[in-house]
Amino acid sequence: MDEKNRIENRIGVLDGIRAIAIGMVVWFHFWQQTWLTPYLRIPTEYTKYIGITEINLAGWVRYGFIFVDMMILLSAFCNFYPYARSIVLGEDWPDTKRFYRKRAARIFYVGDRSVFLYFTGT
Repeated sequence: MDEKNRIENRIGVLDGIRAIAIGMVVWFHFWQQTWLTPYLRIPTEYTKYIGITEINLAGWVRYGFIFVDMMILLSAFCNFYPYARSIVLGEDWPDTKRFYRKRAARIFYVGDRSVFLYFTGT
């Protein structure tokens, strides 16, 4: 599959959803370690007039663990998407061996570097 075709098969908006989910999980872990309650302060004349000077965002950050489930669901969707696309468009199924070879290469690449850095002490 060439680069142009690979980019056309990609759903760009999912990268934004993934970024939001990662940000919320990081925020949840930060909140879990510090227990700082996040407030959004809005000190304008209009908001003082109606009685809103801050918004408590603790409800969002307390349920940040749910975004881990969102990332798992998103991963499952992205793994199934090529097969669903081939079913709908009547194309050949993606090559599973190629997928696993590329996946193993990515995992081993990071694993080899991590082991090397661990044992060399750098």
